Amino acid sequence: MINYSAVVASRFGIAPVVMYVLAVIAVIALAYLTTIAVAKLYNKGTGSTNIKIIERVNIATDKSLWLISLGEKYYFLYTDRNGLSKIDEVDGTTLTFVERGEVKNQLFVNLLKNKLKRSADD
Repeated sequence: MINYSAVVASRFGIAPVVMYVLAVIAVIALAYLTTIAVAKLYNKGTGSTNIKIIERVNIATDKSLWLISLGEKYYFLYTDRNGLSKIDEVDGTTLTFVERGEVKNQLFVNLLKNKLKRSADD
């Protein structure tokens, strides 16, 4: 068996092999930096201070429920293949915002008790 790396290194020297490896690393680094720059430009152009998507839940492949804030008001929306429909305007004082990590740490029984307690108070 012929060891091709030994043949290349002995015939052409080690410099071309090192240059080839450095060129590959440079191309990968440039691709990574370009991806980051494009993502920042895209997020900068799509950001909004007045309209925010609070939560989105997929019901089926083409159906979803949205909770959005538009200024100081909150809207509950439904989207499907045919378009967007407003279900209701929600009062912002009745909403309870829970961070994603907090939900995982709570037991289902505690969440159910809190929900039952709130509906009994109303």
